[in-house]
Parts: sequence; C-alpha cells; structure tokens
Amino acid sequence: MNPKTPPIPRTFYYIDLESVEAGALIKDNIISSTEAPSRAQRVLQPNDILYQTVRPYQKNNYIFESERNLPTVASTGYAQVRTTENAHFIYELFHTPRFVTDVLLRCTGTSYPAINGSDLNDIKIAYPNQDEQKKIATFMQILDKRIDAQRRLVEALKSYKRGVIQGLFSNHILGNTTYNHWKEYTIKDLFSNIIDKNHPTEDVLTIIQGVGTVPRNSVERRISYDAASLSTYKKVNQNDFILHLRSFEGGLEIANQSGIVSPAYTVLRSKQRVESCFFYAYFRSYEFINRKLRSTVEGIRDGKSINMNAFWNIKIPLPDLGEQESLSRLFASIDKRLNLTLKLLGCTLDLKRKMISELFI
Repeated sequence: MNPKTPPIPRTFYYIDLESVEAGALIKDNIISSTEAPSRAQRVLQPNDILYQTVRPYQKNNYIFESERNLPTVASTGYAQVRTTENAHFIYELFHTPRFVTDVLLRCTGTSYPAINGSDLNDIKIAYPNQDEQKKIATFMQILDKRIDAQRRLVEALKSYKRGVIQGLFSNHILGNTTYNHWKEYTIKDLFSNIIDKNHPTEDVLTIIQGVGTVPRNSVERRISYDAASLSTYKKVNQNDFILHLRSFEGGLEIANQSGIVSPAYTVLRSKQRVESCFFYAYFRSYEFINRKLRSTVEGIRDGKSINMNAFWNIKIPLPDLGEQESLSRLFASIDKRLNLTLKLLGCTLDLKRKMISELFI
C-alpha cells in the first residue's frame, strides 16, 4: 500500500479527488511538475488501485489499467494499492459493505471523514485462490463494461436533449425563419403569482433540480421543518412552475403534483392553456437561464438574489398551442428513451450489488 514513489515526471496526467466518479475517470489534466500541487505524489503503474481515503463511503475509487503517452500521477488523497493478487478482484472487494464498514470505523473527522494509509493497511481481508479471483473479476468486469456503456448512453441522451433545446431556442433568438413567428410576452402576461396559504394538511413538497417537486417524506436526506409553520406554506397545483432560491443556476422547477411548498418560493400559474412540458424545457434552457434570468440577479456569492420586478418583465416566447404540443412530444420521446436507459442502468447496478454480496463473503 502506497509503494515507494519514483521521481515525479516533468509532465504528466494528474488525477485528483474530483477526477473519479463511481469508478470512472471523468477528467484528468496534463500538467508540469513546476505547476503541480504538492499532493501530486502517486506515480502510477498498470493495475494500481487508487482508494479514496477522504469520504471513502462515496466509493470513488479507480483502477489504473494501462500506460498512456505520458506518465500518470495521482493525488495523495488516494491510497495507492499495488497487489500480487488479481487487481480487479481486490478492487471489487474494496467496494463490499464489510470492507467499507471496516474503513468507516477507522475514519476520523465528521464533515470529511478520512482514513490514513497505515489504518487502511491494517484491515484484514479474505480472498480465494488466483483462479477463482480471476473468474469473479472477469464476471464483474463484464458488468462494469455494461454499466459504463449505459452511463455513456445516458450522458449522450442528456447532451442530445440539451442540444435540441438549445438549438431550438437559439434559432428563435437569432430570428430563424422557422421560429420567428413566435410571439413574445412578459412572464407576468402569461403567468400569475400564486400566494395561496393556510393548507397545512396538504402534502409537503420539496424540490429536486431537474426532477421537480417530490413529497418531502420520500427524500432520503432528512429535511427539518416546523410543522407549526405549515399554514404559511404556499399551495401549488400540478404543472405550476416554481422559482426557487437557486433558479439562476438551474432554472425554474415544476410541480409534479398538488401540495404545499416553502413560502420562500414563488409559484407561477399559467393564465391560459399552455403545454407545461414545453415551458419546463424553456425555463431550464441555456437561453432562459443565461440570457434572461441571470440578468435579473443582484448581489454576489451567497448573497445573490433575483430582482422580482425584473423577473416578471422578462420576455419569453409563446408558440401557438399546436406547436407547443408538437415540441412537447419531441421532448417526451427523448425523455422516454432517457428514462428507459436510466432504468436499465439501475437494474445493472442492482445486479452488481447483489453479485458483490453473494460472491464476496
């Protein structure tokens, strides 16, 4: 564990703690030794395992499989594990509930629990002979490849949807003849500000960005609130839109069901019949967030807020209802494929978790 490190090369790929997510390398940068942070110390060899020692419950570990055109160096935020056993087997063993529990019991700190290399090295593990390790590792690698392919498809579909929506609204802004018949109205022309309180028995809803509202009691993280204050919460109907405290980053959200939401939110209800799917796409588009909504933001850093007078006077497009419905069907078809891919990914991840619990005793 943490084998003797050779001299740091002059130029190299650098893997820091933000570079790995769920076993996948999502980014690495080419840097020189003169600009490298002091934590750039782990010079990697093929089949080295990087074990995240800070917040290890995230399981953002990585197995380095092959050399590239330049050396690769990792942060000391990882323990560097080199083994004479099957590296892929050991890598999977590191993700078993028993091993993770043993690690967490040895961690120190609260906000950023971490384990040091010597304590990690002291954890005892059980493993079969090399032939059985290879069989298990090969099976798990097949699952990992399928998971990786499904994740890449999910990201491709998300990127495709963003591209379709951005292209659509950008063409409108640029006056493309296909879309220049769209009329423009201010938000206050099309939506009303709903302040409907005193419904304490309604379902309490919370917001998940990109998803919309969900019942607060269905969220895993505990969200505290004073039940006595529920009479001050605002009533929302299904397909109302919600301006929340961080909308200038992710756009407006949508109410997926009726219920009540925090009084800190602004509830928008359409004054005429509109396709909510069309406007939800627009309210979360690059064009709306970056070209319209952010121009209403006041303050800096954590003190940022939206000037509500400016917000209500933002001009937004309004195609006729038939075109809204047509575009909504396009967005829905992409979402259907995306949701199916996410479901398949979830099933494969569940299968892997089940296999880990059965194969690693």
